[in-house]
Amino acid sequence: MGKRTSRAITEMQEEMELLRAQVAAHAQSTPPAPHFGHDTRGLDGQRPTRFRPRTFRHRKHLAPLGLMGGLHAAAAVAHATATAPALVAGVAASAGLTWWGLRGRHRLDRAPERLYGAAVWAAAITWTAAATDTGVTAVDSALWTAGAALAVPWWVHHRVRPRSADPAESAVGWDEEVRQVWAARVACPQGPLPASRLLELAETPGGWRGVIELHDGTSDTAQARVKDIGARLRLRADQLSIEPHPRGLHLAVILVQPDNPLQQVRRWDGPTLDVGTGVSQIGIYSDLAAVPYRHWRRGHGPVHTLIAGTTDAGKSALVKMLLAEERHSGLVVSWLIDPQRGQSYSGWKKSVPKFAGTIPEARKLLFEARARMYARNELLSSLEWIDERSRLIEGVEEFTPGDPRHGLPLIAITIDEAQVILADAICCALVEEIIAMSRKCGLKFRLITQVPLQGSLGDSQQIKDAVASGNVVVLRTANALSGGAAFNGAMPVDPVLLPKEWPDGTSTSGLGFAFAPGADRPTTMRTLLPVDAYGWSQSGHPAVPDDVVGEIPELDEDGVPVPPRLETGAPTAATTGEAQTTAKPRARERVLALFADGATRTAIEVKQYFYGLPEDEQIAGRTVVLALQQLTEAGLLNHKERGPYQISDAGRDALTSQMAAA
Repeated sequence: MGKRTSRAITEMQEEMELLRAQVAAHAQSTPPAPHFGHDTRGLDGQRPTRFRPRTFRHRKHLAPLGLMGGLHAAAAVAHATATAPALVAGVAASAGLTWWGLRGRHRLDRAPERLYGAAVWAAAITWTAAATDTGVTAVDSALWTAGAALAVPWWVHHRVRPRSADPAESAVGWDEEVRQVWAARVACPQGPLPASRLLELAETPGGWRGVIELHDGTSDTAQARVKDIGARLRLRADQLSIEPHPRGLHLAVILVQPDNPLQQVRRWDGPTLDVGTGVSQIGIYSDLAAVPYRHWRRGHGPVHTLIAGTTDAGKSALVKMLLAEERHSGLVVSWLIDPQRGQSYSGWKKSVPKFAGTIPEARKLLFEARARMYARNELLSSLEWIDERSRLIEGVEEFTPGDPRHGLPLIAITIDEAQVILADAICCALVEEIIAMSRKCGLKFRLITQVPLQGSLGDSQQIKDAVASGNVVVLRTANALSGGAAFNGAMPVDPVLLPKEWPDGTSTSGLGFAFAPGADRPTTMRTLLPVDAYGWSQSGHPAVPDDVVGEIPELDEDGVPVPPRLETGAPTAATTGEAQTTAKPRARERVLALFADGATRTAIEVKQYFYGLPEDEQIAGRTVVLALQQLTEAGLLNHKERGPYQISDAGRDALTSQMAAA
């Protein structure tokens, strides 16, 4: 019976120990109750007093005052009772024991400490003896003045130091603080994203990154309200970015960087072009990821480019870096047009194979580009090669620079201040014609302008659509419409909100947004800076220009084609007989004859008319455009800028003479 009782008691004790362990573990794992303000009450229902904690923290500061007060009281009693010798002896003995005790606890091991202790001991004995002999009131000022002076080193040594934060606590607590701020300012019912949540918070260089889970809406909703979110979080436009999440439309990625790493200028140290993919790096995003730029797509062809930004935004530095990439690739031939006579491109005027600094020179360069495009079309369409199945194939349908089948380099035509060049009707028409058909034969355009609106691109929707579908880099702008117009609504960003200067007063040159095939992040980026751009223009092994060029029309000093005379004289012997009956009228004559009825027609209507004729009577669209241009320059057709065509009086006379001669 006794054994059973002892066994039961032992089991009960073990159960109690197990229960105590579980309670202790639960208490450690349960976080403390949150503090909601100064009105929080303690366990007894009373407000806790602050006097005890403060007194405990400053207990060592009160020691000198307690010592001086004790000496004051002891000296007063000794003087009244005439026990001076005993008091002085007692003070000396207690001071000696205190000295010995502190030495034993290694509190007075250093020489400054022993000197300080001896000074305090001597001052205490001296004042006590004097106060016992002459009275406390006669020397009390000396006690408090000298005592306070001697207490200063003590107070400095035992000052209350700020509590250092526990690294483990700070690492755990910052994300919860961010969530609380988000819930109070952004996810509240009146906030920009009601009932949203922050997930997967992580620290990044200069800030933090997270995933927004939207209760109502998509990632487009979060992007559209980025200004409101930034205002609620007290951030600038360059400190916040939101982009779609690949895992779902209800998710978005947020990047917050109060200490923006883009404030540091990063140098371009050399070419980064990967000839296998046609991609190079032009800058970094806010999270230090590389910003890609696609020169060409293998098996597809070159990719056009639009670069926009206001004055001092960093456009010229970016263009010089791209020219250096092309020069050192050995696969790209760079042509440059700059109506400012190349002032921003020191060293590049003579480094590129072709440079144009005026409108007439630009016309001549573009006429040659047009001739090269058609010559390449003819060459590539007639090339014969053996495919991987040992079949003889005629024609190359795509363009890759350096393809061993043709060996042609890519021709990149850069037009700076494009709004000036494309304002010229001839240049605009040539760019329209080339940019629409140059991908398969290896020609590309890079247009640089301050305002990326259609009016700055020759008011040509065709040109704007072509460059907006390629690389688009928009740096800081001065127009609120620039971002949406340049990106065609593909990126919900507003480059006009980018700051002109950083908080330290340095320039934000190179700060902007980039949209490239395969890289459409609506995140702030900054371009790299080519420090020695002139050195890069004089080094490297540039590609050798090819000699595939077609017939270039005869141009006058202004770069305008010289129109040939219409054959209006009497028929000669060479044009009589059977030869005259089988000869076909020239394209210009047929186009002019179409306007004999006096009606107005646009270029598209003229091309559609000849395209609808039987195959042997059709005229190619480019030939129709050239005929209209030549007839207008000869004064035979009237044509207002971007308006329809109509026959002139001179055209009627020429047409009458032509019909009479026929």
